[in-house]
Amino acid sequence: MRPRNRLADEHCDDQGGDGDWSDRVVLHAGTPGAMLLLFIDDDTPSYLELAPIDDDLSFAEFPGPESISF
Repeated sequence: MRPRNRLADEHCDDQGGDGDWSDRVVLHAGTPGAMLLLFIDDDTPSYLELAPIDDDLSFAEFPGPESISF
């Protein structure tokens, strides 16, 4: 995960560091062939990941909202 700079947190950088977050929540959902993961750090959405379930699948863009199940 590569967090973005946040003005209020000098320990968080865009070099792959974890920063000093005290609380992380990961929301997950599914779509045919992939998992969607939304990372929320200290009440701030920080990263959205589309993770294919099958190694042979790839996605050029995120799936439409109608295909996502929570």
